[in-house]
Formats: sequence, structure tokens, C-alpha cells
Amino acid sequence: MVFSVVMLTCLVAAAGWCLLTRTAFAGWVLLAFAALWLPSNNGHLEGRNLIKLSTGHGITQGDAVGVTGWLLAMVVLLTWALRSGRGHVRSERVGAVMLIGLTALALGALTAYETG
Repeated sequence: MVFSVVMLTCLVAAAGWCLLTRTAFAGWVLLAFAALWLPSNNGHLEGRNLIKLSTGHGITQGDAVGVTGWLLAMVVLLTWALRSGRGHVRSERVGAVMLIGLTALALGALTAYETG
């Protein structure tokens, strides 16, 4: 329970930092905390069940916090990737951000599902 509270505090702090600075580093930090939040939260600070997936599994309010952090990180990182092209879009940078971001979300969600 204490670890979940610490992770939530770090996630909220990283989200605030990401909103204030909108830098790539802040986006990567937020992405990491959002991905780590899903398995660390599982069973501790869940909140209400928003969508029922099966008898023992569903998407909760706590999961929505992690996904919201992930979305914010992806917006900041994709904005950074698009701006850093100096006149032309760096598709490889955008692709790398998308691949890493989706992999982080998938791993966090799968780990949370398996530990639940």
C-alpha cells in the first residue's frame, strides 16, 4: 500500500513537471511512472470498476490515472519528436516514440493483469 502511494505521488509530480516544462526528458520520466503505476497499483488504490473485462478483472479508476499519465507523456513526446525535425518530420523519431510508448503501456497493462 505504501509503495502504491509513493508511486502515485511520483506519477502526479511527473505529470505536473511534464505539463510545466513540456520537455522530452519530463515526458520519458512520466511515461516510465505511468507504465510502473499499472502493476504497482493493482489491488491497492483501485477505486471503482469502470469497465468489466471478466469476472475478476476490469479497468478501474486507478488504471485510468495511469492511462491518463501515459496519454500526457505521449502528447509531449510526440510534440517533441515532430518539432525536433528542423523543418521536416523525423518519422523515425516519431515511430520510435510510438513504439516505446505503446510497448511501455502494454507491458504495464499485462503485468497488472497477470498480478491481479
